[in-house]
Amino acid sequence: MREDQAERWLHYVMSLIGGFLGGYAILNRSGLLGAAQTSNMINTVLNLAGGSFGDLAIRLGALVLYVSGIVATVLIPRYTRWDLKNVSLALDAAAVMILGFLPQGMDNMLALYPLFFALSVQWCTFQGCRGYASATVFSTNNLRQFATAVAAFYFGREEKMREKIKFYGATLTAFHLGVAASWPCCNLAGVKSAWICLAPLAVAGYLAAAGRSEEGVKICECRGKRAKVRGLAG
Repeated sequence: MREDQAERWLHYVMSLIGGFLGGYAILNRSGLLGAAQTSNMINTVLNLAGGSFGDLAIRLGALVLYVSGIVATVLIPRYTRWDLKNVSLALDAAAVMILGFLPQGMDNMLALYPLFFALSVQWCTFQGCRGYASATVFSTNNLRQFATAVAAFYFGREEKMREKIKFYGATLTAFHLGVAASWPCCNLAGVKSAWICLAPLAVAGYLAAAGRSEEGVKICECRGKRAKVRGLAG
């Protein structure tokens, strides 16, 4: 598989995973979304204004975890040799394993702590491909990009928008296929349905490895050509 193909399919699979985990969180945890912080930050301020300090502490914990995941994506490449995609996939796998063991009756915000950290890392790690910026854990910006590309293509006759429409359309489709899949899974298995996400995570791991392998082949070929040129020059 070519590197660009592996990268594109990896993006779509990660979008499917993001959609599944988004649906999982909403269905199992009273409509809470584990991939973003806008609602949580609004409620944090409301808890502070209303004096609900117990809820405030829990929401601040969620915010700290989310920000910590973002910071981790800056520090890991800087201070380690770990592949950030591998780290993100491992964190997603660990998060879904933990989710399946958390009781249905526990505090819903606390129950999503594993997702707040793992999905913030995923958000900052899988940021798009083919030159297109695209999140894999929520879809508002993807919808905006898709809608503006469609408008530019049909009303402005901008042919270059065709590929953009295909990319963002496929990303939105993958994300919402994941959401749709979460419905029967959650109805059948409840909180343990998180473990089903290990299957697409395994596929993502394969695609990430395939992309690295192809990249390594290209590097070796490039080095070989340079060595040959130096030999001829000598």
